[in-house]
Amino acid sequence: MFFLTKRNPILLIFCFLLLLSCQSPKEKQFTESIPVSLNEETATIFARQIERSLYNDDPTFFNQAFDQTFIKKAISDNSIVSSSLDTEFGKEYFKNNISVGDFVLGAIRKGGDFKFIKYYKDGETHHIIFRLYSDYGITIDDYELHIGDNEIRIKDGFNYNLGVSLIQKIKYSILYNTLQKTDPNGNTSIIAKADKLISEEKYKEAADLLQKNQELIKEYPHYHQLLLQSSFLAAPKQFIPFIEKLNLDHRTLLIHQLLYYTNSGNIQASQKIIDELINITGDDPIYLFLYGRANLISKKYNDALTCFKELENALPPLWDIWTSSLECHYKLKQSDEFINTLLMGEKNYSMTPEEMIQITQENYPQMLGTVKKHFNK
Repeated sequence: MFFLTKRNPILLIFCFLLLLSCQSPKEKQFTESIPVSLNEETATIFARQIERSLYNDDPTFFNQAFDQTFIKKAISDNSIVSSSLDTEFGKEYFKNNISVGDFVLGAIRKGGDFKFIKYYKDGETHHIIFRLYSDYGITIDDYELHIGDNEIRIKDGFNYNLGVSLIQKIKYSILYNTLQKTDPNGNTSIIAKADKLISEEKYKEAADLLQKNQELIKEYPHYHQLLLQSSFLAAPKQFIPFIEKLNLDHRTLLIHQLLYYTNSGNIQASQKIIDELINITGDDPIYLFLYGRANLISKKYNDALTCFKELENALPPLWDIWTSSLECHYKLKQSDEFINTLLMGEKNYSMTPEEMIQITQENYPQMLGTVKKHFNK
């Protein structure tokens, strides 16, 4: 910088621009026309860039990874959606739907984990699969890639949890919000009413309302989400037989079976579903955590701790793994191990002794005396 100021910086910049302008048309054309290739290596680099940017606390790269031109054209086969994209609220709905990076980053900041878990090619289409963990549950998205404006872009995808494509999800989310604004008493009011019933803990009424009006609203992702939610809350023990009758995509059925079995302590069923999912998504250490969680709930505390121990170098220090380990040591009355695990709160979450005492008092009261004694040394 000092060297430039000793000479004339304006003159230097002018000479540099002049040099660029002297590049031959043939050289310019060659430089500008180098195509971006799409293969396993470049797709994987692209996926890792998405992953890395989020852990650098920046959602921008992921938000801009979607081919907006392609997606807008695809969803514009619906005339209402197409017209809404010219309005301010329609533009805002579209922006919200492709701002996936903002949503994922929010989950990470609350103790979640986001991971690229697989690349594969189906015919001529390249796919990348991401998993988001949050609060003892996972969301899986399978994205399709292509080249748009000479860059790798996401053109479509499939959400395991909802069982719909990315384009369908965006289209019907925009349609739902538009109709709620322009025709609040139309078919979308059924979904809004069901949502209200769930908030009032009237789960069976909500499930009945949604099933009764299935043909009118089944294209909306909100319908599937609320139907699964209300059906589970209305009759948890009947949830698996219920979803098995819904003719769901097999991937969607598997992920809901996994979440049900792992959070209800069914170890054998959890293992079976995890094995099936690994064949589709590739292996993922979060499956071991969920399997460990099933062991914890079924009171197999030592087996659960074995799972959690294996995850020390495979996953970030997730809050849920830490508290699950604490719970196991607490149930096993392992005072020394409980203290050693509790102290990880200082290293991993910058917790003070007062905060560690508080979490013990609130969640593991029989260890409170031991913990206070440790900190009073």
